[in-house]
Amino acid sequence: MQVIDIPRVQLPEYPEPPTTETYLGISHEYIYQMALSIGTDAGFSFTHDNIKISHEGKRCFMVLYFKHPSVEEPFMVAARSCYDKSASVALASGMYVLCCANLCISGGDMTIVRKHTLNALSDLGQLSLSMTKSAMSRFFRMRVFQKDIQNYKLEDDQGKMIIGAALGKGIINHGTFLTAMKHWKEPPYKEFVEEKNLWGVYNALTYGCHKLTLNNQIPTNAAITEYIKQINENIKFIRLFPPKKNHIVF
Repeated sequence: MQVIDIPRVQLPEYPEPPTTETYLGISHEYIYQMALSIGTDAGFSFTHDNIKISHEGKRCFMVLYFKHPSVEEPFMVAARSCYDKSASVALASGMYVLCCANLCISGGDMTIVRKHTLNALSDLGQLSLSMTKSAMSRFFRMRVFQKDIQNYKLEDDQGKMIIGAALGKGIINHGTFLTAMKHWKEPPYKEFVEEKNLWGVYNALTYGCHKLTLNNQIPTNAAITEYIKQINENIKFIRLFPPKKNHIVF
């Protein structure tokens, strides 16, 4: 499988497949414009994109980057568009997104998926509108959460223990555990290499979920967020009220 980077202006060169009685052809260009509107209508400024195609243009994977003047980190919208019926249309948003040529897609805030049925455009419009309306508030809540948990530096073994405890508590399955552990030891993205803190563990855990089905991915991500929030609160409590000498804290 050859994956090729293309500029935005080339998207119209890949027209949508014909619509049938049960299948609605939707162009890569249309999905791109929908992703662009989510970011700009939410109040962010578009900066750049990253577009890849595979299977001779029948599959397209896009990540659009946006900026808010008061924040250094970007807001991102990912999109997946397939002409060969290999996967549904999908959009994902947040401070971090994942959109791979193996058809995996997920977002730190929201992920929506819709099959190519005849009423898909109407449904996608409503779903993307809900994504747009909540994008700004979700973005800033996640940024506060990120800055908070970045304060807690971790040794390598501490990160492994937190990931292992997530498996032991039933928050993640064994496959997610293995992927998260690999991410913690050798992050696949350069921006996480120096994140040896609670934020780095959080990203390792959520990255570990990207191969789950969407129905399993959403509740697992929510459980991971609550798990890390609880650890964060426990650390704050211990710092405010440190244990007496020789006391063991679990």
